[in-house]
Amino acid sequence: MNQLKKEVRVFMYFIKKALKISKTYPVVVLISSVLSAVAPFIAIIFPKYIIDELLGKQRLDVFVWLIAVAAGTAFAVNLLTKRCERYLNVKYKEVINEFEARTALLLSGVTYEKLESPDFIDLKERAMSPIINRGILYTFFSAVPVFMKNVITLTSALIVICTFDLTVVIGVLLVLAVSAYFNSMFQRKDIILQKDTIQANKVFVYNIRIAEERNIAKDVRLNDLSEFIMSGIREWDRNELKNRAKPFYRNRHFYEGVKNFFAVLQNFVVYAYIGVRAIQKSISIGSFSMYISAAATFGSAASKTIGLFAEMRQNCRYLEDYMLLNETPVEAENGKKLRVSDNKIEIEFKNVSFSYPKTHKPILKNVNLKIRNGETLSIVGRNGAGKTTLIKLLSRLFKPDSGEILLNGVNISDIDYKEYIRLLAIVFQDFKIFELTVADNVGFENYDERRVEQALEKAGILEFINTLPQKTKTYIGKSSDKDGTFFSGGQLQKIAIARTICKDSPMVLLDEPTASLDPISESEVYEKFNELIGEKTAIYISHRMSSCKFCDRIVFINNGEIEEEGSHDELMKRGGKYAKMFMLQADSYKNA
Repeated sequence: MNQLKKEVRVFMYFIKKALKISKTYPVVVLISSVLSAVAPFIAIIFPKYIIDELLGKQRLDVFVWLIAVAAGTAFAVNLLTKRCERYLNVKYKEVINEFEARTALLLSGVTYEKLESPDFIDLKERAMSPIINRGILYTFFSAVPVFMKNVITLTSALIVICTFDLTVVIGVLLVLAVSAYFNSMFQRKDIILQKDTIQANKVFVYNIRIAEERNIAKDVRLNDLSEFIMSGIREWDRNELKNRAKPFYRNRHFYEGVKNFFAVLQNFVVYAYIGVRAIQKSISIGSFSMYISAAATFGSAASKTIGLFAEMRQNCRYLEDYMLLNETPVEAENGKKLRVSDNKIEIEFKNVSFSYPKTHKPILKNVNLKIRNGETLSIVGRNGAGKTTLIKLLSRLFKPDSGEILLNGVNISDIDYKEYIRLLAIVFQDFKIFELTVADNVGFENYDERRVEQALEKAGILEFINTLPQKTKTYIGKSSDKDGTFFSGGQLQKIAIARTICKDSPMVLLDEPTASLDPISESEVYEKFNELIGEKTAIYISHRMSSCKFCDRIVFINNGEIEEEGSHDELMKRGGKYAKMFMLQADSYKNA
């Protein structure tokens, strides 16, 4: 019963969402269902009167009139049904597209911390697997009018049969009850098989993506990985055949065999019973024809209704995770909607500690740090020291386990999210460039062309962009436009830097902003560093220690704790870990 309640909740959730997306959807479903249900009764009711007329008074005008009315009604109903079906297909597409768009919007807005959570990743895979692999949304919505049609047909056929004998109805229902039991067994086993193969499907999709992605093509070829990748795909094929395909079709064939046996048994009993009544002259030949057709229609509609009911329950089980995914709150809905002035930007980390989800190793331990308005701060340290994590916490991608981060004395979690991210311009080491135009990548929506060009110029990439035929309208890559251009890693990094400049936020966070640049380009960026940043508050992370000279203050992090702090000259005089790391890097350049 609890499971049925869950399924009803899922069903009502998607129906209510569909009603909000399209107000005309339920009206068309109802009309289509009624018209589809009427069609079989033209072939049930009219033949009775036609046969009785032929075997009775044999009036030609009445016979022709009955044929004409039957044909005309059938034509009109069929025409209207087809029109509704065409319109419904458009509505399915509209509703499903909106669901997918809302899911994409949710996934782009859900907290980054949740996005990296193993539990959320598992939920997302469970939710999206039936959507992608089974087209379950279309199956769900297209099943609703068919189910309604069969319920109407079932009810109408029952009324016709009740004018004859309820014994037929009872016999048919007994047979269908047995069939329904086997059907529910098959559906349960199918869902178990589907969920058991989700992880294997993830591995398969990943192997396919490796084989297809251009960014990995060099590694695949230079390491001769084709056969290695194919072995993974073949292994998936073998496991899919053994663990899912064979059990699935074995279960289905058994169920189909049982269902067909009972369908034959049902028809035999019904035909025999009604036939005996006709021989005994209890009913006319026309009535015999009508009751036989009605009984067959009732049996077929009842069987389909039970099957569809089981299928819809199965669809609801598949969609339960999709519903839970879509009910996940997004970051923009959190916080106290507080606003802060951007005239002055002061940051303070107070006793901040943090560990990544599902791990026990602390990445940051009781960090205390103040960043003054207009200050340029460099954060350095070994790999894994916690530098990038500090930026992720400040940008609200994650929340501290303990302690707090303040902006102008206000906890950043209490500030309106959209207002807060407006204050930040960030370039991460693993920045992403979209396969859109250069201008779209720099300015995004509602950009100003002049500002985009100025940002590209400051980043040192405008001169190259202007050599391209479409200039800033050039598409990056060829997925969106066959005339697009492939850019080098260094050029893409300059575009990412230009994006940060164009946003013109009062606080700038740069995580390895010159990692992909050659030494000359890197030097150009450093020389323009003060021009790029201006009087903004800036936090800068780099493994290249020479870049620290441009910063007002340097913080050296080791094992999640701040060990040294000061200007470049001050830290070099101390001769601590920063000085040793700087000298080691300087020596490597000299020896090279």
